[in-house]
Amino acid sequence: MELVGKLIQGFIGEAELRNSGERMKELVRFLLEKGVVYREEGGFAAPDRIALVESLLAYGFTAEYLASFFTWRDFEAFSDDVLFRHGYSSLRNFRFSRGGRRFEVDILALKKPLVLCVECKHYKKPKTTMLSKQSIERHIERAKALAESMESLTLSMGVSGWGRLKVVPFIITLTQEGMYKEIPIIPVFKLNTFLLELDQNINSICFFEAEASSYRKID
Repeated sequence: MELVGKLIQGFIGEAELRNSGERMKELVRFLLEKGVVYREEGGFAAPDRIALVESLLAYGFTAEYLASFFTWRDFEAFSDDVLFRHGYSSLRNFRFSRGGRRFEVDILALKKPLVLCVECKHYKKPKTTMLSKQSIERHIERAKALAESMESLTLSMGVSGWGRLKVVPFIITLTQEGMYKEIPIIPVFKLNTFLLELDQNINSICFFEAEASSYRKID
């Protein structure tokens, strides 16, 4: 089923499908019926990768199998797409200083009054490269420093006038899942569900309160 990987990348050729096994042809028929895959000149396209992955999971593929086709760039792009669907704007590789130290956040996702402080961990072998407690604690420290620096970061983050904010640290992985010190560890294919339920679960996870002042840029 190596053509699944090509489909995740967005397109498989008609000749490739014709020469594939019956299981792959059956899968494409299923996805066509779901409206996730479309016929295009020369083959079949899957422009909505989020809907595609959800359909592949429903079809019976495991998250581990689908994750094997995700490069680091795919992983971050997929995460960004999900956040965008939920109304978040994002800042990638956001750098700031606090107390003489430099910090960097993989993704800051912004939607008033939430600032999601996201660490991306693209581990393809979760049994041998588990997230360490130290790496999670460093991310907590990073999010706390961000909240404490909010007054000086208001303009660069684009949150001027937002008032009281909640800085929410969490970690996105390929397949690992769990919670440590109230920090959610979310598999990338469950990010959509996590965001749907975030408002109702916010008080059961770690967040830091901050204040975004009202400033305007001087031309």
